[in-house]
Amino acid sequence: MLTFINTNDYKESIALHQNLLPRARKKGDKRREVVHYNSIGNAYYSLGSLDEALLYFQKDYDLSAEIGDKVGVATTLSSMSNVHKQKGDFDKATDLMRRGMDMHKE
Repeated sequence: MLTFINTNDYKESIALHQNLLPRARKKGDKRREVVHYNSIGNAYYSLGSLDEALLYFQKDYDLSAEIGDKVGVATTLSSMSNVHKQKGDFDKATDLMRRGMDMHKE
């Protein structure tokens, strides 16, 4: 997995993962799609683009749920919780965090 540090690197990360998504889709590699969605969401979060981050975390969540990846779902709920906390929506953040914690208990 590639790690990016500064703002330009986050933008490069987004471009890289967006370019790799069609390959994963073509191969039917849903786990790789999840990785790309999550990476794009994290990059947008790091850039402060919270709505974009949520968009990609939601895609990550939906696909993780579809393939039955409970750890992926729980982790993504935590990421979504962090975004809502940054946006000042503490009730939504708390709800998502609780849902994620409950998933880890299963």
